[in-house]
Formats: sequence, structure tokens, C-alpha cells
Amino acid sequence: MQPSLPIVVEVTTPTGGACDCGPKFGEQQSVVITGDAYSSTFNNPQNGQAVPGFWGYLLTLHETINTFTGQVSGGWPTDWWADHRSPFPNAMDEQVMKFIGTQQNNQTLINAAAAQHERFADPSISGFDSEVAMFDNFFNQFGGFPAYSKFFQLVEQDKISWPSVSQDPNFTGDDDYSALLSEYVAAYLSLGFGTTSDQTVAFANDGVGTLDTTETPYTMTSSAVLGIGNAHCSIRAASGAGVNVSSQLAQLQSGNFQNAMVSGGTQATCPSECSWTGSACVAKW
Repeated sequence: MQPSLPIVVEVTTPTGGACDCGPKFGEQQSVVITGDAYSSTFNNPQNGQAVPGFWGYLLTLHETINTFTGQVSGGWPTDWWADHRSPFPNAMDEQVMKFIGTQQNNQTLINAAAAQHERFADPSISGFDSEVAMFDNFFNQFGGFPAYSKFFQLVEQDKISWPSVSQDPNFTGDDDYSALLSEYVAAYLSLGFGTTSDQTVAFANDGVGTLDTTETPYTMTSSAVLGIGNAHCSIRAASGAGVNVSSQLAQLQSGNFQNAMVSGGTQATCPSECSWTGSACVAKW
């Protein structure tokens, strides 16, 4: 993913807030951060270590991550990605601060990453969020930033728009959820991770479909996650072999993955995130 740059960061007089705010000052992307975030100190809830400027690092990064993902598509699952709850940016906040802190030998950033981990990913702390821990576990298990980057690349490649696939009759800009939407996101995450085993149970066990009590609970199905992955693989393989896949791709983009399978691919055109069975290009799990 190549994000649109620059991203303007506006630091305001203290308001207590922060946002991914869209166009500002003639640029297409901006984040707005309350000014007192940069001067305040946060104490690690596990060991009490003081981290100066913690909220300045965190909020600026958090909203920038939301800006980046919004450039891939709007309408991310509000129950387990961002908005109602923010497991994905909260997990990536820790990982990015830890990476940059290590690269720059910046102990303050390393301490900020550790404090962010304790806020959400330590089950012994009261604020533990199983979905933040889920994204951290995926990060560690499947290869870190390159795995998530591959996921975003595949979503962009197929021109997937989450509001189109979710079929949520109550969709608004900050409210999008459904079992189908979660199945699509889980399928593309699994493709990006290159997993060879079904991860649907892992998503469910960590709260997808149930943890956000403001929404009606739902259950993801392994068959749908696999069907979405298979549809992607068949389309990419057939397209690489010169087959016109516009109709099937349109079905996949609109949430009708059951009607998106296409034949005509070859082993040579089956992409790396998929597996060739001898007669078809399918998901690896």
C-alpha cells in the first residue's frame, strides 16, 4: 500500500481529543491531536514506569494508522477493528513504537510500546482486550508487518470495499458490521498471512462477533471464510491465464462470493498466497 502523503498533524490547544479528520490545510489527510498529549506522562500499569509524552506518541500514531487503513477502504468492522472499538490500531501502536524505538535506540519509545502492551495485551491487567492480543499474536505468528502489508495489498488488488461486501442495512460511516464483513476481513487476513490452517475459530475465541456488546452478536463460519479465499484464488489464477474475470470479480466485490468462482487458472498463474491442487487454485487452509 502506498499511502497518500503528506499527512498533516494539527496540534491544538488542549481539548482532550484526537481524530482522523480528513482534508485540512489544503492536504487530503490530517490528524488532529490535543496539545497536552505531548507534555503529559503516563505510568506503565504493570511496573509504574513513567513514560513522558506517551499520549503524544500514541495518539498521533493511532490516528495515522486509521488514516492509512481508511485509504485502503472505509467501513472497517466497527465491532473489532476501529471506531466502536480499536483493537487493530491499538495493537499496531505497540508494534510500530517498538520497531522504531529499537531501530533508533530510543528507550522512551520502547518504554511507550511496553506501556501500550500492558494497557491492552496483558491478561493480568484489568484493561485486557482479547482482540488486541489476537492482532499481536497474528503479528508474531505470521511474520509481522510484511504479513499485514500483504493483506492490505490483496484487498487493494481486488478493489474490495467493505461497505459493499458487508451488506449491512444499517451502514453509516462509523457503523459497519456483519458476519459477512468479518468473514471477508478474516479471509483476506488469512490470505495475507499465508496460513495453512483455518483461523476462524481463533477469531471467534478472541471475541469477533460477541465482544462488542453494542451490536447484535453474530457467528462467523469457516465455510464462508474458505469460500471467499477460494474465490480470490480462482479469480487471480484465471486472470493471470488471460481469462476475463470481470463478472466474477464484481460478484466477489459485492459480497456474493458464492458466485465468484472461475475456472481457467494454471499452476503457473496461481498466486503465492494460494495453493494449486492439481486442477484448481484455492486457499491454503
